[in-house]
Amino acid sequence: MSGALKPDTARRLAEAAAWRVHLTETDRETSEDFENWLAADPSNAAAWRRVESTWNRFAENPAAPELIAARRNALGDVRGSGERSWPRRQWLQIAAAIGIVVGGAIWGVQTYLQLAPKPPLDLQTAFGERRILMLNDGSRISLDSGSDVQVRYSEHARELWLLHGQARFEVAHDTSRPFSVNAGGRKVIATGTDFDVDLLKQRVLVTLVEGHVKITGGKKIVHLDPGEQLEASASGAQRVADVNVNRVLSWQSGQLIFDNEPLSSVVERISRYSTTPVIVADAKTGSLRMSGVFNTGDVAAFVEAVTHYLPVTASQAQYGAIELHLKN
Repeated sequence: MSGALKPDTARRLAEAAAWRVHLTETDRETSEDFENWLAADPSNAAAWRRVESTWNRFAENPAAPELIAARRNALGDVRGSGERSWPRRQWLQIAAAIGIVVGGAIWGVQTYLQLAPKPPLDLQTAFGERRILMLNDGSRISLDSGSDVQVRYSEHARELWLLHGQARFEVAHDTSRPFSVNAGGRKVIATGTDFDVDLLKQRVLVTLVEGHVKITGGKKIVHLDPGEQLEASASGAQRVADVNVNRVLSWQSGQLIFDNEPLSSVVERISRYSTTPVIVADAKTGSLRMSGVFNTGDVAAFVEAVTHYLPVTASQAQYGAIELHLKN
């Protein structure tokens, strides 16, 4: 047998192989669930005949060492599993384990396993750590401190999820595989561009550096031009404004630049760089506006500046955090 099988054919061969092993393990000729699977589609029956024929040919030489080892491994995989509740992953594990046994079906099993969705690649940074990572398509991700991005590439799509923190995405152009980043209920879609996504507790900021992006997930689709930023809140409100891109990207050079921003979002960013978090005591304190330039990780300098220029004091809170609250 040569050539790659269609995904559907490969899947049915894998399922048929799993049924062959399960019936052998339970010492049955058939079962109600197996008959239901067999009757569900003529392609299932065709896959079964193909696997059964190869199984029987191998059975003519049961003493072959590779056959004994493969059967032992495969049957061990299904011990104790109920046929009515096999998870898909277990089916694939069973089918892969008996690859050498089913002979001709091994091509289908291998093809299906290669095409099956793979777990996302998880990219993370610790407190105070910044990383630049190259993906296999040439795209580059710059991760800020305390950030987490999951990446899943497939034949037709490049999908990413920003779960925590902030990241800059410099996307390699590929119109056949759109590049998308999901964050804070929004989806940023691009084919070749450069943009920054900052995920905060109550809002997400998407800043376009160059190129073009489309953002979905809100009440209306938003298109950004270079130098524009979408601010979307957890309540669903969103607005687009012109921003200073260098200020937005200053975190990459170890600085944080704030321009009349709420104290609540300022301390959230400051806390990304330290194991000693800064928190605000209440919403009124968090609504104070602040501007300034700070070195990442220098919490002491930040607290000193805040308590000097704003009507707030700092105190030690639980778990070592520094709490900011309005002066009495």
